[in-house]
Amino acid sequence: MSDDAGYALWIEPPAFLAVRLNALIDALSAQHGGPRFSAHITLLSGISGDEEALKQATGSLASALSPFEMRLSGVGREDYYFRCLYLLAELSGSLNEAREMAEEVFGAFRVSGRSEKYMPHMSLLYGDIDDPAKDAIIQGIGGAVTANFTVEGLSLYRVHGDVSGWKRVGEVFPL
Repeated sequence: MSDDAGYALWIEPPAFLAVRLNALIDALSAQHGGPRFSAHITLLSGISGDEEALKQATGSLASALSPFEMRLSGVGREDYYFRCLYLLAELSGSLNEAREMAEEVFGAFRVSGRSEKYMPHMSLLYGDIDDPAKDAIIQGIGGAVTANFTVEGLSLYRVHGDVSGWKRVGEVFPL
């Protein structure tokens, strides 16, 4: 996610769940040498443009959406730094609609050539770790981690550069 685009739209879990997830992310990062980051599901990445215009677009998108349910179930892993280890997020009709609306609202702000299939997830660990180590982590955290929550807002994050420098731009935009 650290590219020239610089911004992403995130869905952040509510505080009661974020505390638990961030503690798990912090522990895994410390144990496996990965960077620390806040729990989130990326709704849209590859965004570039004037920050004030992006904030306005985020507010417009958020006001056009209604709160919806998010279901996280199961742990996945890939050989990709930003999807090293993650919780799978169900691509519900509401989440898919939010993604499509985000693509429409932010169409003029997207960096060209970034049309990858949307695979919603909540990363638990960023890094380059071999498969046996990932499997051991999954076994250690109990591979069937689940959580449900209501999505009530969207956040615009500046994600250019090192993960440690990623920051939310303004407040959470309520749906």
